[in-house]
Amino acid sequence: MKGDPVFDDDGNVVRVVGFTRDITPREERGQELEETAAVLSTLVGTLSVGVIVEDESREVMVANDRLCELFDLSDPAADLAGADCKRLVREVSDRFVDPARFVSRTDDLVATWESVYGEEFELRDGRVFARSHEPVELPDGNGHLWVYREVTDQRTRERRLRETSPRLEALFEQSPDMIDVHDGEGRLVDVNPRLVEETGYGKSELTGMEVWDLDEAIDPDEARAMWAEMDYGDRERFEGVYRRADGRTFPVEVHLRRLALAGEDRFLAISRDVTERTERERELERQNKRLEEFASVVSHDLRNPLNVASGRLELLEEEYESNHIGAIERAHDRMESLIEDLLALARENEDETKPVALAPLCGSCWRNVETETATLRVETDRVVRADEGRLKQLFENLVRNAVEHGGEGVTVTVGELDGGFHVADDGPGIPPEERDSVFEAGYSTATDGTGFGLSIIRDVAETHDWDVDLAESDDGGARFEFTGVAFADD
Repeated sequence: MKGDPVFDDDGNVVRVVGFTRDITPREERGQELEETAAVLSTLVGTLSVGVIVEDESREVMVANDRLCELFDLSDPAADLAGADCKRLVREVSDRFVDPARFVSRTDDLVATWESVYGEEFELRDGRVFARSHEPVELPDGNGHLWVYREVTDQRTRERRLRETSPRLEALFEQSPDMIDVHDGEGRLVDVNPRLVEETGYGKSELTGMEVWDLDEAIDPDEARAMWAEMDYGDRERFEGVYRRADGRTFPVEVHLRRLALAGEDRFLAISRDVTERTERERELERQNKRLEEFASVVSHDLRNPLNVASGRLELLEEEYESNHIGAIERAHDRMESLIEDLLALARENEDETKPVALAPLCGSCWRNVETETATLRVETDRVVRADEGRLKQLFENLVRNAVEHGGEGVTVTVGELDGGFHVADDGPGIPPEERDSVFEAGYSTATDGTGFGLSIIRDVAETHDWDVDLAESDDGGARFEFTGVAFADD
């Protein structure tokens, strides 16, 4: 409401002439603008990119915290509202490698109302920003929406890819392995010269094939199912059988990986001819079969006569007294030890790993060996993954070795070390110059030793993919250290 006074000739107010105006629409409009700003502020505040919105007069309407983080602004985003965006652009321009370009390009976009997406600017600290600009219609006029994204990591990856592409191409062309690239339907889209050479097909012939035309071991349905389950970067390993152009086949080992190449979904297969390895495996199977037959002979045909001889010796001992009887008994015991060691070596591939607690196993092994007055100390409660039978062979041979060389009063200690365990004694130890040869079959310093005990220890360790080292114990004796051990209680 507004009014003006009306005066008489004496200067007195006789009436007031006024008028009123309904300002409800203006108040509603102001409230609407406030609500719009609040919604806009909430929206941009949740975004993972830097956002700033300015009105037509270049006054900041809203900005978010991510923008402040990107430009290292000390003021919180809420305090930027109402700021002069033209001044703000110039204040942050010194962060860029080319400040003048940043400022002039910003002014140009404001003047022309041009939409752009992903325009990049490099900063002095090595970062790269991608900026987008979009003219927007605001409730009280027009404005500008600016979005900033940091793309430093992406550009670094792209640069490295550009740098490595020539090397990858050279590797593809010159690789000693066969390489092919196929799509999700199994169609070969590229092959390297090695695959052409090994199979006898021309490159154009191969790129017209599907993978099961080349690898006769592949079932199309099973292959498609496997490919569908693979994510980008996943690897699979399998064996196949490639068919050459002349009809001959050869076994291969294939390593497959799913990749995005030039924006296309692809599978990279690197394969190698394993004919020689397969033949070696077959020969090894034949040798193992013969070894099993040998073990059977040792177990039955040698033990039976030995048992007969031992029984007759007991009868002889009851009927006669002779100084030779003890020597015969020791010879029988040595023969029994030889048989046990030979059987252990013959059965070294019969492994089945499971969790095995070291403490109770050591106690059981200790009772199985004649230890006289020797002492066992177990200073670990760890549980390892191992073949229990083979692990018993290892501990029993170590205990037997300690007693044979350390005497009846020797102390054997089993303890934990980083990545494994150790078995140590306080006996005379093994000279450093002999430590490299103690694990060889036939090595023994004892007059009645078989020479197989420490060889069996090495074989058991290798079967489990453990490393075994021989060192000197704290008491000057031998210390056998086993590392690379998988613990079941981790």
